[in-house]
Amino acid sequence: MLYDFLIFLPVALCVFWIVLLSMTASRISAFHSLVILLAVLAIFLYTDSCYAASHGVSYKLLSQVGLLAQLVGPCVPPLFWIYLFRLRSNEHIPSAHLLWLVFSAMLFGSGLNLMILAGPDAIADLCERLYTQGFDPTLRERNTTLYLYYVVTTIGFRIVLGGELVFYGTLIFRMQRQENLRLRHFNKVLHGGSIRVIEIQVYMVIILAVILVFKMLLFRNFIEDRQWIPTIFALLLSAVLFLFCFVGMFSARKHISLREVRNAFRFNYRSEDKDAFVEEIMTDLVEEAEEEALLRIKDKIGRNLNIEEWQHPTVPIEPPKSLTNSIFSAVAKSWDDDSLLARFENLMLHDQIFLEPGITLLEVAERLHSNKTYISRLVNNTYNMAFPDLINTLRVDYAEQYIVTHRGTKQADIATACGFFSASSFNNTFKKVTGMTPKIWLATFDHQAGLASGETSEQEENNGEVTEE
Repeated sequence: MLYDFLIFLPVALCVFWIVLLSMTASRISAFHSLVILLAVLAIFLYTDSCYAASHGVSYKLLSQVGLLAQLVGPCVPPLFWIYLFRLRSNEHIPSAHLLWLVFSAMLFGSGLNLMILAGPDAIADLCERLYTQGFDPTLRERNTTLYLYYVVTTIGFRIVLGGELVFYGTLIFRMQRQENLRLRHFNKVLHGGSIRVIEIQVYMVIILAVILVFKMLLFRNFIEDRQWIPTIFALLLSAVLFLFCFVGMFSARKHISLREVRNAFRFNYRSEDKDAFVEEIMTDLVEEAEEEALLRIKDKIGRNLNIEEWQHPTVPIEPPKSLTNSIFSAVAKSWDDDSLLARFENLMLHDQIFLEPGITLLEVAERLHSNKTYISRLVNNTYNMAFPDLINTLRVDYAEQYIVTHRGTKQADIATACGFFSASSFNNTFKKVTGMTPKIWLATFDHQAGLASGETSEQEENNGEVTEE
């Protein structure tokens, strides 16, 4: 009883997540592709679970279940690809991506016709011999129709499914290269960073495919005496499937972190922690929101708190003071034109080498015709900070100037322009240096600039009144 329960556990999980996703994630763009995938996968896993079940499954039922597998089996690999495609681009699926339906219809139609011609009892007898004795080489001589049924439903099915796995596996491999998906990126999540949702899902799909392939290769007469083998496969499949569906709840996001997963469940707090937790959630939402939405929220907050509505400054906003100039000007008087420090300053201020993603101390030393140990000591003694900290500080200072003059630019484009590999690394570094996220910093800067311009206008009005008197 327990064995059969564990064998059918992946099927129950698919049904469970279809219901849960329908209640919690029905508005995401990848919802329909994910739910259709889970529905087809549930049917396919049911056919495979019947094959591995120990009791109560007749060979006549197995023959019918096998025919059902011909219909849904070829649909599983392309549906996984369609879901990943939607995650990456949010575009409509091209019509060419639906050609796999032809293989599914051909296998099912051929198998159904051959079953009708041979008769259900003959097919059930064939299934019993195949599942207990393996393939009989004299099958061709006994019954041509049965032999054709075997070729279509067993050999043809595996050829089609194997060809699809190779084809879509190649597409996923290309996606992995194009999106720069690396296993080492998972290490960032453990240290408080974020990772792309598609990155998690690609590797979950690969693991699911490996488990399903090995599970399908198990022969019924082999697992009857070793029931622990399909049990382990079912538990592994259930665990990976659960994680895959759980991450699917966050398909609307590009990146995800452990903190954001926790905050996604909005009522996961104690009463004494409510204020701090709600503030943390609001900070995440502010970072996620677009500028127009933030402006509308400002108006609502202003009305609810009975304060004057925040206004955009009527005078041009001056860019923030450059931290880069202050860093280098502190030691500028001691520089000689040909000194190593002057050449280092030229690389930073004029060549802006810090905007090159992945720039290393060794590369800087090579451009200065020196060694990295001496350059590192020079930076530490001159600026009282390590080389990576100096580079990040200069990038953040450049980013402050950039986001003020390039409003409305996407954070990923800002990150690229400022020398960061990704929006998440830019956001984390910016917050580490300034103590706030880029959006909050810009809102704070605009507010302070607006107050300053308002005070200036008030002083000018007062001066005018005094002059007239």
